[in-house]
Amino acid sequence: MLATLYPLAENVIGRLVDTAQRRAWPVIVAYLVGAALVAWYAISHIAINTDTGAMLSEKLPWRATYTAYKRDFPFFADTIVVVIDGALTQRLRAADDIVGEVFYPRDDPFLRRNQLLYLAPNELQALSDQLGEAQPFLARLSAERSSAVLFGLLRDAMTAETTPAAIVPATARIASAIDELNRGNNVPLSWQALLTGDAEDTAVHREFVVLQPRLDYTALLPAEPAMKAVATHAAALALDREHGVNIRLTGAAALAYDELDSVITGSQNAGTLALVMVLVCLLIGLRSIVLVVATLLTLIVGLVFTAGFAVAAVGTLNMISIAFAVLYVGLGVDFAIHICLRYREMLRHNNADFAINRTSRHVGVSLILCALTTATGFFAFLPTAYRGVAELGLIAGVGMFISLLVSITLLPALLHVLPQPGPATRTFTLPDRVASFPRRHARAVLGVATVTWILTALAIPGAKFDTDPVNLNNPAAQSVTTYRDLIADDQQSPMSISALFDSAAEVADASVTLSSLDTVQSVRSLDDLVPSRQDEKLAIVDDLALILGVDLSPQPTPAADPAATLTAIDELLAALDDEAATDAAAALRTALIAWRDRFATLGRDAQAVALAALEAKLLASFDGRLALLNDGL
Repeated sequence: MLATLYPLAENVIGRLVDTAQRRAWPVIVAYLVGAALVAWYAISHIAINTDTGAMLSEKLPWRATYTAYKRDFPFFADTIVVVIDGALTQRLRAADDIVGEVFYPRDDPFLRRNQLLYLAPNELQALSDQLGEAQPFLARLSAERSSAVLFGLLRDAMTAETTPAAIVPATARIASAIDELNRGNNVPLSWQALLTGDAEDTAVHREFVVLQPRLDYTALLPAEPAMKAVATHAAALALDREHGVNIRLTGAAALAYDELDSVITGSQNAGTLALVMVLVCLLIGLRSIVLVVATLLTLIVGLVFTAGFAVAAVGTLNMISIAFAVLYVGLGVDFAIHICLRYREMLRHNNADFAINRTSRHVGVSLILCALTTATGFFAFLPTAYRGVAELGLIAGVGMFISLLVSITLLPALLHVLPQPGPATRTFTLPDRVASFPRRHARAVLGVATVTWILTALAIPGAKFDTDPVNLNNPAAQSVTTYRDLIADDQQSPMSISALFDSAAEVADASVTLSSLDTVQSVRSLDDLVPSRQDEKLAIVDDLALILGVDLSPQPTPAADPAATLTAIDELLAALDDEAATDAAAALRTALIAWRDRFATLGRDAQAVALAALEAKLLASFDGRLALLNDGL
């Protein structure tokens, strides 16, 4: 059978080549016109789906469940998580053409009103005691918020017969804030830490804004408008490291954005590099501009026809299937190279037309076999549920046959009309000692090969499969580094599983079962949003509200009085000279003297800026914390 097929295939290829040579110009024109029409069709009908989830089959059980989950709870999917301070929230809500919903927990009315009920009773009682002791200071500072009043309160507390217990840690924090200001750090003093006595670590200052961008999956980067909106509004509000705010973005949409950006950049670089390398290989290997031009034209036409097939057969490409172009550039050119090299060799003893025909007949059957084996490798991807890989296999596999067809029709026509390449100036051959080495040392070569494959086969069981899809992303991308940072925090880790149940009873049973698993750290349900022991906590809150009174209502910010501020500093320094018995008082005295000395060296305009910076450093976060406390009461 093979003896019959071989000459039959050779005869068919010979007839195709004869026809291409005899009607060279009609063949070339037909191919170029066809390529132009196919290119127009591909450009006008191509669609790209950048939804990374769409690269998987909808029939997978987990994806069907996730699709239903996204439909019922759309805000918990495809979100961008912004680690930010609250000033950004209102601007993002106004950008409703780019952003759907914005959730800022600290600004949520329900959570602001009920925040104190989520503390444990002993924590709430400790907070109540501390705030009760600070009530006189809060009342006066809320009525007139200025650094002069703050320094006056510190002076009064230190000169009083009984110094309040909370004044020492408060003094230490204020001293540290002024010292930071002296060193150029403008990050505002944390009044949450000052009022509650919390440690000033990252967890205290970390805020989350969750926004749901309006994603257009026909765009290459669906989340790009929302990501740029965050950056633009953050810059307008001066939310940057210089002002003590470190903005980082993560979440499903941000991770997908960085992944797609990396894929696009990588594809562009790979495509450009592939073309350059192919061109270099053609110039070095073929050593003829005529052959290089014919090969490149054949490659481009084949690529256009393959793209047209991709659009017609698949319709919507994704970020994996679109990689067929890079594969085609590297593999599709092989057929043309084989023909051109053999043609160059045949020209030594034959005329051009005969050399083209005999070349195609000689290597044509080999090229058919190469196309079959390569396409079979790609078609092996078809059964996978990973749609992107399956589509890539289909397009690249058919592309091999398209490349074969243009190589035995268009290429001979081009070689017929183009000038005949000149003879090669020199031919590279391997030295005989190198070429004959495997024959002369056959046993040694086979022995080394046998030992090598045995050792590598033994190493196969040690291979590990990385199941973390985040590792497919650029590890240096901001969304990835932020994601890793959140995972390291047990209380804020985004590594979770969501499950839907039909009743509260099922939720209760599942919570008990899941909590007993070693692989589960915690289980939370809707019931956990209802604070426990409310009556006990409400009694503490009522007592605290009675102690603090209505004097904490935020008042209009008064105009700064530079003279009053400087007088208050001088009076506080005088008091500290006599009362600096504690380390905190000594630290405050040192920091104030350093600020006063630097202030004295400044010009009038610079002094105004320095006083404004001091005011912002000490009181910028006071109003927000006061409003939050009022809502909680």
